[in-house]
Amino acid sequence: MILLSFGTLLSGCSLPGLGGGSEGTIRVGSLSTTESQIVSNIVKQMIEHDTDLKVELVNNLGSSVVQHQAMVNGDVDITATRYTGTDLVGPLGEEPIKDPKKALAAVKKGFKEKFHQTWFDSYGFANTYAFMVRADTAKKYNLKTISDMRPVQGELTAGVDNSWMQRKGDGYKAFSKDYNIEFKKNLSNANRLNLYCIKGQTNGRCTWLFN
Repeated sequence: MILLSFGTLLSGCSLPGLGGGSEGTIRVGSLSTTESQIVSNIVKQMIEHDTDLKVELVNNLGSSVVQHQAMVNGDVDITATRYTGTDLVGPLGEEPIKDPKKALAAVKKGFKEKFHQTWFDSYGFANTYAFMVRADTAKKYNLKTISDMRPVQGELTAGVDNSWMQRKGDGYKAFSKDYNIEFKKNLSNANRLNLYCIKGQTNGRCTWLFN
């Protein structure tokens, strides 16, 4: 998880609902995810504690694409959470890099050259995709590792993030190839995911991929 600070404002139209900030105010953008909301508030408190600047939070930006465009258009000055894998294959249009240090170096270089933006170092903790299953499912099939799902893959329904289904290099296709796993069904609608798993609408055999 990375903090990205905007160095040079680029020209462009503002996104709907976002206007230019006033002098002495820093606008911090965040996604609708819990982690992004928390980190943006931490960034806000740090800036206000250590400087005389005021901070305006621009919350609930709908996706990483919207967040990036807000930076490019100058609608926000800082985005509190950015992800190397997402920005490598998205804004930069590069091939995926699985080595975290090399991926960070690539986005730092790419964003400076292409967008005149500065990537800061990692906050110091990893944010990646992981699978989660219900306790009764794990007990029934003795699931302790991802590979343990292979013998019962035809009985499991996976709920996954839309973007992960389409991502090159480290998305679903690459996962399926590396682990030789093809689930019975993939539900790529995150908004319905909790309901399916909690209410047992997949008969308790729901594998949830979350970020």
